[in-house]
Amino acid sequence: MQGTTTRTAAQVVTEMESLGGSIETYGGNNSFGANAEVLSADFGTGLDLLADVLLNPAFPADAFERERQIQLGNIKAQKDELLHSASRLMRRELFGNNGYGSTPSAPKTAFKTCRSTS
Repeated sequence: MQGTTTRTAAQVVTEMESLGGSIETYGGNNSFGANAEVLSADFGTGLDLLADVLLNPAFPADAFERERQIQLGNIKAQKDELLHSASRLMRRELFGNNGYGSTPSAPKTAFKTCRSTS
């Protein structure tokens, strides 16, 4: 999470921590989502923060570039891992190039050309 158009990531974290709560986003092969945990007395404020994160995400150019470089490094590292390469080939043989047979991360070419507009 990189913050929103109305709050920096640090502000979101500080506001949630001041409520004694937490907020997280996650993604995987089959799902993605966001989770906020607060006391019931702070439900409205927690929901407002979660809504801001979901509806007004920010992608600052420096954070975007840092994440792009991390993903390019991850793609390169995956090619060097024998077990990962074998698993990828097995999935492709079992399921074809769609769904579970496709690579979970975007192709390297997508990350090379991807740029932030902010």
